[in-house]
Amino acid sequence: MKIKVSLAALLLAVTFGAQAQDGGSNLKATAGSTTAEVGINLNNGTFLQRGQIKLRRFATDEMAYRLGVGVSHNAEKIDDDANRSNTSVSIAPGVEKHFAGTNRLSPYVGAELPISFSGARYEDDNVVVRGANSRSGSPSERGAFGLGLNVVAGMDFYIAQNFFTGFEFGAGFGYRKDRDVKVEYKSSGPSDQTIDGYHSTSFNVFSTGGIRIGYAF
Repeated sequence: MKIKVSLAALLLAVTFGAQAQDGGSNLKATAGSTTAEVGINLNNGTFLQRGQIKLRRFATDEMAYRLGVGVSHNAEKIDDDANRSNTSVSIAPGVEKHFAGTNRLSPYVGAELPISFSGARYEDDNVVVRGANSRSGSPSERGAFGLGLNVVAGMDFYIAQNFFTGFEFGAGFGYRKDRDVKVEYKSSGPSDQTIDGYHSTSFNVFSTGGIRIGYAF
């Protein structure tokens, strides 16, 4: 709680201090600017919005191309003779249309195409499982391919020259194809088996769940 209050107080102090000094000059990103940002969620302590770092390139003062990039790998030894791992890569190319706003405020709308790939593996003394991180191969533990289409809206608020905060929300459709799971037994007893993957679709409404903090250069 103290961390949340301290961060909020710091942002307010910087904002009001900067407002007293900028003299009404434009502080926003313009044509040719590149921005990099992360999302901070004070409720759960995460520092990446939807697991990604977001980059933007402003083609004009009003139009920006964006790209979210995320990579994660987790390897875990869960017993003396068992281990599992997960790897995921995601990208989200998109475009934003920015509106006039003020010298500090830059509201925008946009669209993005999230694409994700994930893999999983499990191994113990008896079996090797490819495509899932457990022997059961349940849907929540499988690798998958994902594709979506989102519409977004948000705003950038420039606290100082090149330094901004903001938020974003949106909605979109998603498609997911779970990977086939291959179970290979090390002994000569049980036969190897394949658990087929399946398709699913979804509709989601989302937000940053905190604040975005970024820098333009």
